[in-house]
Amino acid sequence: MKARAIISIAYLNITGLLRSPLWIVPQILTPIAMVLILFIFGGKDLALYALVGALVALTVSTSISLSRLVVLLKFIGFQDIFVASPVSPVEYMLGLALSRLLGALPSLLIFMGVLAYLGVLTFSNLAFVVGIIIFSWLLSSLLAFTISTNIKNVVHVDALSSLLSMTLVLIPPVYYPLSRLPAIFQKLALLIPTTYIAELMRIVFGLSNSSASLYATGAAIYTLAFFALVAKNMKWRE
Repeated sequence: MKARAIISIAYLNITGLLRSPLWIVPQILTPIAMVLILFIFGGKDLALYALVGALVALTVSTSISLSRLVVLLKFIGFQDIFVASPVSPVEYMLGLALSRLLGALPSLLIFMGVLAYLGVLTFSNLAFVVGIIIFSWLLSSLLAFTISTNIKNVVHVDALSSLLSMTLVLIPPVYYPLSRLPAIFQKLALLIPTTYIAELMRIVFGLSNSSASLYATGAAIYTLAFFALVAKNMKWRE
């Protein structure tokens, strides 16, 4: 696998964002709004949950937009350039996925800076936080590729990615604690992969007493399932 090819593809798909830093503003508006809403109605404690959840929400929502990018690039013929090159489908996919992670990085750093200022993000848990962010990026990217290999219409995939982003980020306990849900809804929330990622993040920050192994296993199962779906179609398609 060629790291240079992956980085080059990521750079090609991030250059537009680099020329216009204002794109960061709309990206962080939803997390900031959720923090403010939970602060107003729940106080500092719930606002902290929202700040922690923002790390997962930003990573997931940005990665899910990858599905639209894949279909759009194929529609305009950008993918054809790499079909005729030595670049493999895996390198192409990793490059596109990396561009989404890089796109979320400035916003992630802002929220991580706030959490560090509040004293909850420290050197002792930093590695775990970064690991969970990468985990959520991988899981979301695999889901996005699963969508893009089954839906070819740009309009349809755009609508579905927006719907999925809301379903994975706003509805389940990402910005708020899982324990606030009634027992029956807690069980239903476990059907959504981001519940596992967000709970792991809360465990790392000391906001939850749940079993880390249980939620890590759940997140791993979803990741392996999405990987199997992507691997089945991991080839260039004309």
